[in-house]
Order: sequence, then structure tokens, then C-alpha cells
Amino acid sequence: MNKSSQILNDFINQIKTNRYWKLGEPVVVAVSTGVDSMVLLNLLTKLPSSCKPQIIVAHVNHKLREQSEEEQLFIKNYCAKHNLTFELSIWDKQQHPKAGIEAAGRKFRYEFFRNVMKKYNSKVLMTAHHANDQAETVLMKLIRGNYIASLSGIDVERNFYQGHLVRPLLNFDKPSIKQFAIDNQITWFEDATNKDLDVQRNRFRNVILPLMQQENKNAVEHIGQFTSELSDLKNTNEFLLRQNLNIISDDEGNITISKFLLYPNYVQKSLIAYLIFSVKKINGLKPKIVSEILNLLHNSRKPQAKINLINNTYLVKNYNVFRIECISDKNIDEVSKPFKLLINKWYKSVNGFSFGIFDDKFKFENVGSIDRQSTFYLSDKQLPLVVRQTNKNDKITLKSGGHQSAKRIFINKKILSIFRKRAQTLLTSDGKVLSIIGYSESTILNYSDKRYTLVVKGINLKGEEHE
Repeated sequence: MNKSSQILNDFINQIKTNRYWKLGEPVVVAVSTGVDSMVLLNLLTKLPSSCKPQIIVAHVNHKLREQSEEEQLFIKNYCAKHNLTFELSIWDKQQHPKAGIEAAGRKFRYEFFRNVMKKYNSKVLMTAHHANDQAETVLMKLIRGNYIASLSGIDVERNFYQGHLVRPLLNFDKPSIKQFAIDNQITWFEDATNKDLDVQRNRFRNVILPLMQQENKNAVEHIGQFTSELSDLKNTNEFLLRQNLNIISDDEGNITISKFLLYPNYVQKSLIAYLIFSVKKINGLKPKIVSEILNLLHNSRKPQAKINLINNTYLVKNYNVFRIECISDKNIDEVSKPFKLLINKWYKSVNGFSFGIFDDKFKFENVGSIDRQSTFYLSDKQLPLVVRQTNKNDKITLKSGGHQSAKRIFINKKILSIFRKRAQTLLTSDGKVLSIIGYSESTILNYSDKRYTLVVKGINLKGEEHE
């Protein structure tokens, strides 16, 4: 069996073994008219009838080269000749950004692919990434200083939109793919921009990787083996880390610091990395961020602090717990707008919990676990109730007849400053404070025989439970 026949045989076996789709289901194939995607398309058309899908060819004209028009016409005619469904998207020059055009182009492409999948109710998108792409990606990540978990490279299959993104050529190197195209007289187009050494990937493709192959002709294969083994190690590691993270955290994602610090330092590092990169799916962070977090968690002199991870996402330390929290100015803006509270209706606090005030007619069914519940007897003159942003000088009424300020309540409960800024106060229409919602309630003397119940559920600020 020659090499081209072996590629086809291996491809068919891969499709049959993994069962990416059911017979006749629509599969979207990203085709640029380069040699890789044209070979992928050819292989799909040669699948036996027992496992052949409905092929939807998705092509993007990026309007970056004069040749793009010729490529568009070619693939359109190719699909017509082979009775393949063809979908086209054109990225107009007016949409091209002045900087970051590569990233913008990729975003445009994949948004188009999602739309095509939606149109045909397809659960599979196929791209023609191959073993050399894998090697280039891993080497680029390595010199960028990415965390080790990301070095596992490109996955053969991953979740995408309403289904999966599949890269069935990852086990085939570029020379083999090109030889298959020659042997099978497949027409393709060369993209001249792939030779531009101002682009980092092109330097790896045309300079660095060939030098490595001069040292060892099997360099691409060995890098592929490395990424495969690393992926297995990563999956094993995450399985064990998930179990340990569940032991030291609660249902709301709060992790107990005293329990966390019982682990050896190297396990602490792995737990933090797993939490950030795998659980929260935060990408693009440098490894040093893990060291910064560990320094904070070990620093007993800083009981409350936060570290910005990316955009509005922070790791928040609050005495003996820490968590990853999204904190945005928009949340503060929402809190600052007063509103009238309707009776028998649930509201969502920007601090994450739900609350509402209910009369005796309301039936509490399927409301889940209730964290705080208080009863008030109110007259009609005190309605409607109002919710506004908490002022540190807001005072609740104590059983003794005295008062306690919101500031003192927050201090006693060890509430982090970011949550204090987003706290809300419930007042009567004449300005009497009924509750610092989620934290404390007033003891109000009976004004009437009309009873109302304030209910708060889903509180995940464990300020009053620190060790």
C-alpha cells in the first residue's frame, strides 16, 4: 500500500472509529482552497457510503489578495461539479481593522461557520489543521511563556457552538498531505502571505521548524507524541485536582484557605492553575499570576484583597475564603439606581443572591434553600417599599431599641469592600430602614396587622462564617 492509499485508509478508519456524525448528517467543512482543506474535502468525498455525511462547504473570501476572487470562483465551481452544498461569506474591506487583522479575520470566519451550522442544523465543523500546525502552535506557546496546561496544543475534537469542531488531519504531516494532493491530482491554491516572515507563525513554519527537522527528521512526529502524552497527563491531573477542589470548596465556589494551605506548595500551584484555566476558562494569563495569588493567600497580614485576572474578573480573598468573581462598574451602576419593590416578586441582587418581600397570600413552593427570613408588620402608608444603594451610615433598629450602622455590620461580618459597594438597603416609603439586604434586618414595632416576609436565598458571601 503506497502512502496516499495509507492516508485514505487511516482517514476512513478514524471516521468509522470516532463516529463524529450519523450517516447522512450535515457536516460543515471549512475550505480555503489551500492544499490542506482541499485534501480534507477530497478525503470526505471518498468515504464509503456507510459513513458518508452531507457535505456543506463553507468558504470565506477575506478580500486580502487579488487571488481571492479566483479562489472563490474555483471552489464554487468545484462544489457544483461534485454536487456539494456551497456557502460563501465575503469579508468586505470596510470591515478590516487597521491592526489585529489576523485575529479579526479568524473571528469573522468562525462566526460564519456558526451561522452555517445553525442554517443546516449541523453538529460538526471540520477544519484541516495538521501535524505541522500542531508543532508550530506548541512551539509558539512555549516561547510565549504560557502555562504548561495550554501546551497540549490543538485538540482533535472539542466543543463548538451546538456541536463539535473536529480536526481529522492532526495525525498527518504537511509533506504527506501535499503528496496525497499530487498523487490524486487535486487542484489547490498557494497563499503567498504564508511566506511573509513578518508574521510569527510563518517564521516558525518556514524557518524554525525546518531547522529542527534538519536536526531530526521526525521532529514534527515527536512534538505530536509529546502533546498527546501531555494531554493525557493534563486530563489525569485535572481529574485528581477536581476531586481535591471539591473537598475544600462549597457549593457557591468559596474555597477555604486554611484547608487549601494544608496541601504542598506544588499542589497549591496546580489547584490555582486548574481553577483559573480549566474551571473558569480564563486564558492568556502568564504563569507568574499563580505565584502572585499564592503570595496573597499565604499573607496573613492581608485578610481582604483582590487580584485582577483579566478584564472584570478577580480572585477575591475574604479572610479565610477566596473565590473568583466578576466585578464590573456596570454592577455598581445598577446598584446606584433606586427602585420600588413590588410585593410577591423575586429580585436578583448584583451580589448574586435573590430576594423579595411577600404577603401572607404568597405560597412558597419550590423556592429552594432560604438563607435569611424576617417578618415586618407594615401599614399601607409605608408602601411602596424602596430599594437603593446602601450608605455606610444606614442604621437598622435592634431589639434593644438601639441602632447599628451598615458600616459596623460589614465590619462585624468581615464583608469585603467590593461587596459593600454593591450592597442594597430596603426602606419604607417614609425612609425607615428595614434591611441591609442579605446582611441584617431591623426589629420593627408593629404598625398594623398586615404581615410581610422578607426572604433572601442564594447568599454566597460567607463573611460571618470565617474561621
